[in-house]
Amino acid sequence: MRIALLGLGHVGLAFAQLARREAGAEALASILVRRPDAERPPWALPLLTLDPEGVFESEPHVVVDALPGTEPSRRITGWALERGIPVVSANKSFVADLLARSPGIPDRLWFEASVCGGLPLIETIRRGLAGDRVLRVRGILNGTTNFILGAMEQGMDYPGALREAQELGYAETDPSADVSGLDAARKLSILVALAFAVHMDPAAVERHGIDGLDPARLPGAGRIKLVAEARLHPGGRVLASVRPQRLEPADFLVRAEGAENAVEIETACRGVLRFSGPGAGGLPTAASLWADVAQAVGDRVARVRRLAPAAREDAASRVFGGDVPRRG
Repeated sequence: MRIALLGLGHVGLAFAQLARREAGAEALASILVRRPDAERPPWALPLLTLDPEGVFESEPHVVVDALPGTEPSRRITGWALERGIPVVSANKSFVADLLARSPGIPDRLWFEASVCGGLPLIETIRRGLAGDRVLRVRGILNGTTNFILGAMEQGMDYPGALREAQELGYAETDPSADVSGLDAARKLSILVALAFAVHMDPAAVERHGIDGLDPARLPGAGRIKLVAEARLHPGGRVLASVRPQRLEPADFLVRAEGAENAVEIETACRGVLRFSGPGAGGLPTAASLWADVAQAVGDRVARVRRLAPAAREDAASRVFGGDVPRRG
């Protein structure tokens, strides 16, 4: 197996280390980086490239996207899918943008790690609930803001809580996407596309973040959480929002502590399904990426095995040892 990895930041490095441990050092074929002067592990240096198209020179079997932002992820994903190479993505900006503008989901795109990295939400909705009808999705989708709100409950002020989240690696140097609610809105729009087949731009999600939050203005008692919610209304209309709320102690979402996530999915046949677990951090996200890689590469193996014997040898050569199909 040859993996082209996009990005060697917090998540990318965790994935690279996991891949080396699980499949051996030779599993990583190339690594795209954007800052050539950043400190890197010695084993990574021979694999680095600054050229987005250069990742295909290693003839990868799968592309793993651990970059932020929509570009160059959009271009590289397009090139990979044209070549028949599956893409595994943790990039919620790119995935949310793609699903908002596309009427369907590419068959070879895997993105479990893009929402609640430590929870198996995507596959649960995409495949496990295929015969059911989702009525509502509700959850704590951003571990950074959950950590900050928890620290503020313990008496820390907002700047101090944000600084601690950054020191622990839960918040980026620029935390605006997290604290404004944009990150949660992107993740919610992905879940909306899967759960309701409604392709919603994150900008269409009603959004209120925790930056500038005044707890005194939230009525009632209970703990404050940044809650993302989407509900199916009559006629197929979906309303979605991200906003701070006070939750009663018995509310399932209250159990999300620190950087954890918690999600409820209400369905017509099964009732309410509940998930909780780590939502931030390199290792949980890397584990989800690796699970998708195993599925994606396994699908390639299965496709070869289903072919007639005469075509199998040629297909195996193309998938695992031959040239990567070129564009044009």
